[in-house]
Amino acid sequence: MVFVTKYRRSIMNDEVLTRCEEIMHKVYEGFGAELKESNGKANHVHLPMHHPPKVTLTSLVNSLKGVPSRRLRAEFTGRVNRSIMHGRFWSPSYFVARAAAHRSRWSRTTSRSRSGRTEPDHPWTQADSGAVPTAEARAG
Repeated sequence: MVFVTKYRRSIMNDEVLTRCEEIMHKVYEGFGAELKESNGKANHVHLPMHHPPKVTLTSLVNSLKGVPSRRLRAEFTGRVNRSIMHGRFWSPSYFVARAAAHRSRWSRTTSRSRSGRTEPDHPWTQADSGAVPTAEARAG
């Protein structure tokens, strides 16, 4: 998961990043999720994590953005100027990518086509492994 600061402002130094990580660890624990590690630069953070399936991603993201935002703005008032940031710490967008802990489903969900080539049973099965289906696979 990646969060970017509003307007990609370079407002985070090592001290702010460390405090942000501490706050986010507590938020993760509250959801029963696990923050694998965290790192970032002056304008974004990377948060590889594992969360239980019962936790909706949107509620986790809302808490991960809201709680640190309020606390960091309160603790680092001089560094995080509200007027420059227009009252926001994070950009409203975020990036999430899924990493499977098992082998690709591609190898288990294939069948022979009339031409004798191996193709997926469903054209989007390949997308579950992180790959983009070919035009032939989409055509079925």
